Amino acid sequence: MTAWIAAAALCVAAIGAAAGEVRRADAGAASPHWPLCTLAPDDPSRLAVEPCRPAPPAPGAARRAVPQIIMPMPMPMPPPALPPAPAPVRTPAWAKPAVPPRAPLPVNSCELGVCRDAAGVLYNGGVGNVTLDPNGRPCVRNGAWLQCF
Repeated sequence: MTAWIAAAALCVAAIGAAAGEVRRADAGAASPHWPLCTLAPDDPSRLAVEPCRPAPPAPGAARRAVPQIIMPMPMPMPPPALPPAPAPVRTPAWAKPAVPPRAPLPVNSCELGVCRDAAGVLYNGGVGNVTLDPNGRPCVRNGAWLQCF
């Protein structure tokens, strides 16, 4: 067990020493004795001399505050003028407004094209599932239900 602890301590010391070497190499990365970085004349994608140091900032090139100019948004264009709406059509007095369909009614029995609902009202047969109520309006039979329009 003690050998394992000693080996672990030795590894930690070696890693710490290697990290210290890396830090020392990084600390001297921008040595003032190195030449300034310039591009190679034959290949502008690489440096002429490596290692090199970046150029110092130009004298008098201090940053200055510049007012930010924010222009207002332009006003939206007004909507195009629409032609006047047509005058409403007047319904003649004799015309009746449309009546919405009533709720479906349960059908008691249908025999020989004649059906009776739960209230005993007689519906005369038509073509297919269509029958007529006593007022002559069409009604559609769907299984045990009858809906008149």
